[in-house]
Amino acid sequence: MLRPASRGRLPAALLAACALATATAWTVTVRAQPAVRSAAAPAIAGLEVNADAGLAPGSTLEITVRGTAGASARVQVPGTAIDLRLPEGAPGVYTTQYTVRRTDRFDAGSLLRASLSSGERVAIGNFSFPPSFSAAQSVPVAVPPPTGAQAGGAGAVAEPGAAVANPGNDTSRAGAAARGPLTLDVASPAANAAVGAGPVVVQGRTAPGARVQLRVDAVPPAAAGRLSVAQTVTQQTLVADAEGNFRASFEPPRVVPGTRFELVLSASDGQQATPAQKFLLFQRQG
Repeated sequence: MLRPASRGRLPAALLAACALATATAWTVTVRAQPAVRSAAAPAIAGLEVNADAGLAPGSTLEITVRGTAGASARVQVPGTAIDLRLPEGAPGVYTTQYTVRRTDRFDAGSLLRASLSSGERVAIGNFSFPPSFSAAQSVPVAVPPPTGAQAGGAGAVAEPGAAVANPGNDTSRAGAAARGPLTLDVASPAANAAVGAGPVVVQGRTAPGARVQLRVDAVPPAAAGRLSVAQTVTQQTLVADAEGNFRASFEPPRVVPGTRFELVLSASDGQQATPAQKFLLFQRQG
């Protein structure tokens, strides 16, 4: 038998329905925050210099730096007031022009210092002018042939640029002359060899105790009609062991494919010196 509900009370089912009807729904959307990535360090791929008259006063230099896009580029000549800012044209290509002044105090042996900055990160590279700038700048000078006494012997004639021994009183390396003419033989690597990203070993033979000077420049490939500027990779002075053997190594920097490495070696022993030997290595493709 059903009994009527007590007055003043509502059935439980009705209470539940009212609760559902008056409930308010809240929707919360949480969006993931994008990961913060630190800016990559800028990198310099190469520097090019083109000129209409070498480094003579009045010559216009067109300087191009290639590297990371969206950075700020500068080129300086250390020891001078030359400090150039290069605006970016195409992405990663920074170019400016400079007219050589009569008051400028730099030559083809001067360094060019390029820098790319992005935020607080800066990449710096030291470059040297191409050999063609030295040739354009050199002026032949007539030098009278030395007399027999000046050359160290009757009838001896020194060739321009050749080192002439000074008889003097220096006997600290007297044994060097007794061994005969100084020689320098590079055993490896072979000229025009392809090298990878790992260390490159340079070894050879000269007189025991002789000093060997090694310089390595990296020259990236250039566009047609342009010259690439060499970047010095390493400069080392080595001393040959008791057997005359010497060994050095350098690690190629991160460069674009097709970059060539110019190696220049020479040896000296007391008053003797060998002519500089120059040969090329090439960055392996791929």
